[in-house]
Amino acid sequence: MPKTAPPSEGKTGLRPAPEPLDPPMTPFVVAGLVAFTVAGLAVLPWRDSHPEWFWTCVAGDLWGLVGLVTMRRYDRRRAARRAAE
Repeated sequence: MPKTAPPSEGKTGLRPAPEPLDPPMTPFVVAGLVAFTVAGLAVLPWRDSHPEWFWTCVAGDLWGLVGLVTMRRYDRRRAARRAAE
């Protein structure tokens, strides 16, 4: 293990840890829903020859709705938590 030089007086070279990011999550879910919807509409003409593409987009939209409900609840709790601080 290599030795390190002792810290100089008053400076340890360490900075305080930054505050963790806690952005609102609903816009990310909405972006995913829009992306899966657009992709589903784009593959709609080929749904008979490539059904897995279409059904993947449908599944992404359905899971996105579950995520939307979950993240809206998370954002409400996040706002309450910040108001309590």
